[in-house]
Amino acid sequence: MKEIPYTGMAVSIDYGDSLDVHPNCKKPIGERLARWALNKTYSKKIIPSGPLFRSVSSRGNAVFLSFDYGQGMKSSDGKTLRTFEVAEIDGLYYPATVEIIGEQVKIYSKNVSKPRYVRYGWQPFTRANLVNQASLPASTFMAEILVK
Repeated sequence: MKEIPYTGMAVSIDYGDSLDVHPNCKKPIGERLARWALNKTYSKKIIPSGPLFRSVSSRGNAVFLSFDYGQGMKSSDGKTLRTFEVAEIDGLYYPATVEIIGEQVKIYSKNVSKPRYVRYGWQPFTRANLVNQASLPASTFMAEILVK
C-alpha cells in the first residue's frame, strides 16, 4: 500500500477459520474495503483501517511501536493483548508483556534484554486481538529494530 498508489487492504483475521482460508463472513470484509474507498477516494472522515504498523524504537529492554490508524487502541475481547513477541539477535522469539501508552504500544519480555526483532500475530491462524477505536483489527507484522 505504501509502494503502490491507490490501493488498500482489509484485515480479516477476526473472521478467519483455522480450517478454511476463505472467510464465511464476506459482507464485513467488503465493508472494510469500502472504508478505504470512502476515506481515500471520496475524502470521507471515516477511519479506513485498523492499526497499521508504522515504526519501532527501543529503550533498554522495552520496545515502542507506533501505528497509523491507531487511535483508541484496545483489546477486541477485553482480555490482555496477545501474540506480540520479541527476540534478540539470535531470532528466538518470546511472548511479550504489552501495554498501550497513548498512541503507542510498549512491549517487553523478561527473557529479552537487547530486543532486535518484534512481531505481532505471526502464526498460521492467529488469535491476535489489537483493535482501534473503530474496532478494526490491526494487521500482522514483523519488524527489525535498527541498532544505533
